[in-house]
Amino acid sequence: MPPTYHESPPPSSPPITPPTYQANNQPPPPQVTPASASPSTYKDSSKPPAIFVFGDGLLDVGNNNYLQPSEVGEPHKSMTGRFSNGYNMGDLIGTYGFTGVNYASADAGIFNNPYISIIFPQQVEYFAATRDQLEAQLGGLEPLNEFLSRSFFLIGVGAEDLVPSQFYTSWDRRPGVPGLIQLYGEKLMALHEMGARRFGIINVGLIGCGREVDTRFNVSADGCDNEVNKLAAEFNVALATLLSSLSSKLPGFRYSLADFYGFMNATFANPSAAGFVDITSACYHYYPSTPCSNVDQYWFWDDFAYPTQRAAYLAATTFYNGPEKFTTPVNFKQLSDMFASLLCSGCFAATTVFAVISSATATAEIGLKSCTIGCKT
Repeated sequence: MPPTYHESPPPSSPPITPPTYQANNQPPPPQVTPASASPSTYKDSSKPPAIFVFGDGLLDVGNNNYLQPSEVGEPHKSMTGRFSNGYNMGDLIGTYGFTGVNYASADAGIFNNPYISIIFPQQVEYFAATRDQLEAQLGGLEPLNEFLSRSFFLIGVGAEDLVPSQFYTSWDRRPGVPGLIQLYGEKLMALHEMGARRFGIINVGLIGCGREVDTRFNVSADGCDNEVNKLAAEFNVALATLLSSLSSKLPGFRYSLADFYGFMNATFANPSAAGFVDITSACYHYYPSTPCSNVDQYWFWDDFAYPTQRAAYLAATTFYNGPEKFTTPVNFKQLSDMFASLLCSGCFAATTVFAVISSATATAEIGLKSCTIGCKT
């Protein structure tokens, strides 16, 4: 069974026990962000009918459990595949009334990498398979295009392509920032060609901060590698330029760019104001260690520099409904509200939409129910 999620965001320090999944020789259970919603969810037809999530471990809700043994030990002594002590950013953004399919995979990059993961181009291919199933379920291309044009496409990828262990090696001739942005753009255009219109994009955070960074080089007094952070900033500037260009060239392309880099920078400049006492070390170093007792006061959950549930919650709520300072040109909620202008007399409500992802295939079992609503202006 898919996990159950709150219909409204949890409190700043939610007492949540993460859902658990059992791996076996059968197709894995659904990995959902968020879980199945009831038909009543879509009576308010100003909301997007579905969310499709792409990216790396920041958004992965457990897909990598079915690619390799999980090493993610949780304070609750359960393993969900999340690199978090609870919910991650993909979960938390999903709590705002969405239902949909999550393709995100920890260690995934824009470019090929040596790790066992579902890289971004492959995730887009998996979406194409989901799209074919949706077309059959919805009854044709026209209702499919309406459904997808009103859906929300959440993407957070790029960090794994820039961290020193990958970017500065020659094993795969990494393309550098211009090449990464070119490939990123190609995949966004591919999604647009398949019907996507509303994109919530999370840029790359302060990847020069956190225990995974090689501290032998370019480390400042705050423990961060400034050269790596400059590389992330370069990528983010190019990403912003790419999105602006696509919005002027592609019909109906709308986006919200969430500034994870800027949000981390602002939080780290005054961590106590956000309730953090440690922004440099990890709360948990994995088995056989024991997690810290004050996890809500840590930004970093683990040695891979993924955020704690509380850090993810603060970022997710800011990106969804926060100030213009950290989202441009609109926030995620404003992007979602744009769907109201597209409504007409027909809609298709997804009562069950989820993805089953394995190392060889990605399939989605989809249940849909049509409904009739009045137009809104």
